[in-house]
Amino acid sequence: MITYKIIDVNWVERIAQIRYSKNGYNDYYIQTVLDQDGDFDASTEAALHAEAAERATEAMQYWNAVDNASTVTLSSDTGTLGNITLEDAPDFNVMTHYSELVKTEDGDNITYSYNVIPLPEEAVGINVRQQRDDLLHHTDHHALGDRTLSTAMSEYRQALRDITDQEGFPHNLTWPVAPIE
Repeated sequence: MITYKIIDVNWVERIAQIRYSKNGYNDYYIQTVLDQDGDFDASTEAALHAEAAERATEAMQYWNAVDNASTVTLSSDTGTLGNITLEDAPDFNVMTHYSELVKTEDGDNITYSYNVIPLPEEAVGINVRQQRDDLLHHTDHHALGDRTLSTAMSEYRQALRDITDQEGFPHNLTWPVAPIE
């Protein structure tokens, strides 16, 4: 027999928490968004119980998976890892490089270090364009129809648009400095 309990209903956030129980199994918990798709009226107690009954299939699927899971019998529940060292993460420009964690084993010593690897040219170009677009977005309010765009802001925004035309794009760039307004 499966039983459920509506543990909490948050009417402001429209969330209910429900616990399902079945003899011989761990309890199964869900959190459900009330009236997410407009498919039921979550403002009544009957609707909450109907939702709990409908969502019971998730608990049954979980318990079926538990029944069908293979078990492992441990001969020991402890182990020794040895001496582990984690090197400090390096500083690098995330627009042009990425880092990967490298594990090195030497006897009982394990060291984790980082390799900094250049991004492909196309990815660097995409990153630069995204940075440019973000900087432009932060100045869009200066260019609204009911405002007068200053010469300095106009030149800054144009310099951002021209960033991809600079000699050395995308690696060697001189970013324009935003005017103070």
